Parts: sequence; C-alpha cells; structure tokens
Amino acid sequence: MFEKYMVSIDFSEHSLEALRWTQYLAKKTNGKIVLLHVIPETNISFSDAISPEFIEQLGEKQTQHAQEKLEELATNIRSQGIKCDVEVSYGSPHQEILRVARKKKVDVITMGTRGLSGIERFFLGSVTARVLRGADIPVLVTRTKRRPIIRKILVPTDTSKTSYKGFQFAVKLSEHLNVKKIYLLYCLETLGAVIPQKILKVLQEEFINRLRKAQKKSSVPVEERVIPASDAADGISEFASSEKVDLIVMASHGRTGVGRILLGSTVEKVIRKTPVPVLIIKVGRKK
Repeated sequence: MFEKYMVSIDFSEHSLEALRWTQYLAKKTNGKIVLLHVIPETNISFSDAISPEFIEQLGEKQTQHAQEKLEELATNIRSQGIKCDVEVSYGSPHQEILRVARKKKVDVITMGTRGLSGIERFFLGSVTARVLRGADIPVLVTRTKRRPIIRKILVPTDTSKTSYKGFQFAVKLSEHLNVKKIYLLYCLETLGAVIPQKILKVLQEEFINRLRKAQKKSSVPVEERVIPASDAADGISEFASSEKVDLIVMASHGRTGVGRILLGSTVEKVIRKTPVPVLIIKVGRKK
C-alpha cells in the first residue's frame, strides 16, 4: 500500500484541501509526505529591458519564499507524527510533478483541482489532466472542501478485467481504513433511450451475477449495483452523491486502446462532475 505521498502545493485552497486528504491517508497507512511547489517558467527572461541579474535574484526570492511556506506546512505535519520532506522545483508544472515523483519514488500523487461551474466544468485543469495522462502511479484528485474521512468507497466497473483492478485496490486500501462498505457499480448506458422495466430487470440481474463472480474475498461488505444511465460518468457522479460516497476508485482504462485516460474519457468526466475525491489507479504501466 502507499508508503510515500507527494502533494502538489501552489498554496491555493484547493491544493491545501489535497494536503488535508493526504495527511488523513498518511496517518492511516503510516506513510511519509513530500510537499512539492513548482515555480512555473516565465517569459520574463525574454525581455531585453530586464537584466539577467534581476531574473536570478527574483528566482532566488521566489524559491526562498516557497521554501519557507512549505516548511511552515511541514512543521505542522511533523507535529502530528507524520514524516515530511519539502521540495521546490522550477519549470513546467506537470513535467516537474512527474519528474520529482519519479526521483522521490513516491507511491501516489495528490492534487487539488478547482470546483468549477458552467462551461469551465467541461475542461479539467491542464496541469491535472497532463499529470493524469503521464503518471505511472496512482493519482488522487480532490475537489471541494469536505471532511477527510473514508467510510464508503465506490468502484465503477465496465466488467473488464482491467476495471476490476480498481476493486482489488479498494479492498487493500480498506484494510487500512475503517471502511464500512464498498460499492461495485456498473452503469448500463442507455444513451437516452427508455428501457422497458422487464428488460432492465433481466439486464441488471445478469450484470450483478457477473460482478459477484468477478469479485474476490473482501473483509469489507460489498454491494453490487447496476443502474441505468444515459452516460456512465453522470450515473457514477449521481450514485456517489445519493449514497454519500467518500471516495471513488477507478482504473485508468477499463477498455482497450483509446479508452485510456484521454480528454473526454469516463475517468476524466467523473473527476469534472463529482465533488468526491477520485483515486485513479494506473493499470498496464510500469514504473
């Protein structure tokens, strides 16, 4: 299970929310935390009106300021008995997050992303999206402010072997947490069509039998659910809300080929639609 967590911190409220969830998990799993702040590249160096010396001094001040703020956070974390390191990096945010994660050999990357409304909900933050696509390890994405506690875990599946990896991971994670229930959910996509109740009942029974056959033993109660939904991401998000789920665990690609984490995939849509933290498990990639 997770031994080392890395949190991307830009000192915004949504990144501090990600940190709160990381502290919760690190305490439960006896893990260590790495706090990373990336100072983005700037085009200021291309201005002829500004001297290289000024650019260098500015960079040093930014680094020192970030280091001090990270140390303040780290001091608080250490006071809770959690080991914590800090790292300040300079460059492209998503590239540095991935590079430092490899360098530090972390087990999971935690990121916060803003709770957006309107048209902005159709686009996941570019840094988060790029990290999701490039990471070889699990990524936890948090959204809105909520109490860091995990009692119910939702694992969506498309009944493929790959998607069940998410379920297996959820079972392992639940051993470290006081989880009360795991939902194994299949969304029967209707694409807006109305399915007669008799046919729907037969399909639900068939898929529930598939889910029960596929799942392995779990010390936590597992409830298999099959629900009709015009879109899988909508169904997952609505189910998470109605059942008051605390965490969604998803494999990065339940289908083959282009079904992997790409803009518009079910995984990314779920992250955009739900306020519930989403843990993405990478399957089929090597560290």
